[in-house]
Amino acid sequence: MHIIIKKIKHNIYIFKIVKFIIIYFFNFNILIFSYGESMIERLPKAEGNLKLGPIQLHPAISITEKWNDNIYFDIKDKKEDYISTITGGMLLSLGQEFSFNIGYLVDYHFYSKNKKESFLSHNSFVEMDMNYPSGFKVYGSNKNIVTYDPRDAPDNPLRAKRMTNTAKGQIGYKSTSDKTKIGLYYTNENLDYFSKHNNIFDRQKHIGNSLISYYFSPKTALEIEYQFLWEEYKNRDISNIDSKNHTGYGGFSWSDENIYKILLKYGKQWIKYDNEDLTDEMIDVFKTSIDYKFGLFGKTDLMFSGNHSVVNTPYNGNIILELSPASYYLSTNLKVKLLSNFTSKVRFYVHYNYEMRDYGVLDKNFSARSDKIQRMGAGLSVKPIGIILLSIQYDSTKNKSNDKDRNLVNNTAFFNISVAL
Repeated sequence: MHIIIKKIKHNIYIFKIVKFIIIYFFNFNILIFSYGESMIERLPKAEGNLKLGPIQLHPAISITEKWNDNIYFDIKDKKEDYISTITGGMLLSLGQEFSFNIGYLVDYHFYSKNKKESFLSHNSFVEMDMNYPSGFKVYGSNKNIVTYDPRDAPDNPLRAKRMTNTAKGQIGYKSTSDKTKIGLYYTNENLDYFSKHNNIFDRQKHIGNSLISYYFSPKTALEIEYQFLWEEYKNRDISNIDSKNHTGYGGFSWSDENIYKILLKYGKQWIKYDNEDLTDEMIDVFKTSIDYKFGLFGKTDLMFSGNHSVVNTPYNGNIILELSPASYYLSTNLKVKLLSNFTSKVRFYVHYNYEMRDYGVLDKNFSARSDKIQRMGAGLSVKPIGIILLSIQYDSTKNKSNDKDRNLVNNTAFFNISVAL
C-alpha cells in the first residue's frame, strides 16, 4: 500500500509538470492575438524578418530577473524576493497608412522565496489605424488582460485576480493648411474580479475627450480641451460611490519638432458624487509639460510635466474594516525625466516624480490624511545586434504620510534580455 501511494504521488507530480509544460507551450505557440501599446514597448520589435505574404510576423521572447525588497508593500513586515519572469508573444502586422495589428503576450512570474505568489498573466490586443490623405485619422483598439493586482502603491494592498477589457476609439482631423487639428477620443474600460470576495471592486469607466488646436503660427497654437469621466460600480449595493467628472481646459502650446514642445493649460474640474459623504466640488486644475531636445551625450530629451486634479482610487487602505472601495484625493504631481540616446544602440534614462495627495478635500473620512510620494529611478538599455535588447533598471518609491502607519519605502531592480524578429 505504501508503494502504491508513493507511486500515485509521483504520478501526480509528473502530471503537474506535464500540465504546466503543455499549458505554457500552448500559450506560447498559439499566439494569435496582440500586444497593446505598453505591451509592444515591453518587447523589441524588429523590421519584420518573417513574412507571410503581406503580413509581417514579430515573434519575441524575454527573460527578466527582478529583486524587490518589499513584495507585499507592507509597512511593518517587509519581505524581499527574487522574481523571474518569462515572457513570450507574437505580433502580426499588416499595412502602414492603413494598418492592422493583432497578437498575444503571456507572462509567467516565478517567486523564488514566496512560491505561492507565482502567477501567469495573459494579454491580447487588436488594433486598426487608418490615415487618409485628406487629413482624417480613424483608430480603434481592444485590449484584454487577465492578471493579478500589482502591489505597487500604498493604496493597493490586495492581490486579486482580475480581467480588464479596454476598448478605444479615435477620430482625428488635420486641415491641409496645418492651422486646425481636431481630435475626438473615447475609452470604455471594464474591470471584473474572479473572486466573489473582491467583486465589490467590479466597475466600468466611460472616458471621453475632445481637443481642438488652432495654430496662429507654425509654432504657436491655442488649445481647447474637454474631458468626461463616468465611473460606475457594478455592485448596486454600493452604487452610491458612482461619480461623474467634467473637466475643461484652455491654454497654449509652442513647438518646434526638432528642439522643443511646451504646453500650458488651466481649467475647471467639476466632480459630482452619488455618495452623500462626498461634496460635489468645482476646483481649479492645470497641466503643463516641457520637452526639450539637445545634443548632450548624443541625442537627449529633457521632459517635465505637472498636473493638479482630483483622482479616484478604488482602494482606501482599510477595505476590510470599512468595506468602502473608493476614496478621492486631490493630487499635485510633478515629473522630470532625462532620456539620452548615446548611440542608436545605447539608451540611458533617469527620472524623478513627486506627488502630494490630500485626502481631506472631498472625503470626510480622510480629513486628516495627506501623503507625499517620491519615485525615482534609472535605467540603461543596449541593443548589441538587431534582434537582441539588454536592459537594467532600478526604481525606488518612498511614501511619507502624516498617518505614520503609511510611511514606507520600496526598492526594485531588474535585468532583462529580449529577443525579437
